[in-house]
Amino acid sequence: MLKAVIFDMDGVILNSEPIYHEVNLKMFKDYGLDVEEVKPVQYQGVNLLDMWRDITNNYKLNKPIEPDEIAQDNLNHFLLALKNKKNLKLMNGIEEWFQFFKDKKIKMIIASSSYPEIIDYIYHKLKLYYYIEQYVDINKIENGKPDPDIFLTAAKTLNVSPEECLVIEDSTHGITAAHRADIKSVAYKQSGQKKQDFSQADLIIDKFNYQNLKRVLKLF
Repeated sequence: MLKAVIFDMDGVILNSEPIYHEVNLKMFKDYGLDVEEVKPVQYQGVNLLDMWRDITNNYKLNKPIEPDEIAQDNLNHFLLALKNKKNLKLMNGIEEWFQFFKDKKIKMIIASSSYPEIIDYIYHKLKLYYYIEQYVDINKIENGKPDPDIFLTAAKTLNVSPEECLVIEDSTHGITAAHRADIKSVAYKQSGQKKQDFSQADLIIDKFNYQNLKRVLKLF
């Protein structure tokens, strides 16, 4: 029986990935990184600190700097870009899903690799508190996606078992994390999205509509 839905935030609740991608491209350029070599898409769903740890270990930057310093700089740029974004809005159709789950008394929580500053800004800006009472951010877990920690923590926070949960994700790392947590998952694939591996997802959708919602419910 479905008792809780765990939502990724970026690329699921709102289309923020293009904003982050643009910021990352600028960051890579500032540190002398070749985008074709580094391939930002491989880090979709990965938290900033883990991303920059991997980059500094495997690629040469044009100046010496610690990963945590770059991650903080990256975070500041993300937050500024979000605040400067006009008409920041929810993904098409997802509010109807929120309302459906709320009406059915199915619990909802956000589980995101983002930092609390970003989640909190979006949470209040888009009034997500009307539907979703809690969130799990990167500071509340030991290991980020693709490790299962974030989804297991979300389930524990809601006092439900993993088999009673559903994860909705848009990245390879997120779907892998759900699989490792033994939680059923739905992969949301946007039009024009960079290639991700959704082979471990229980269902793949490209719209948040009623037809796909019925398909989701049939998983339980």
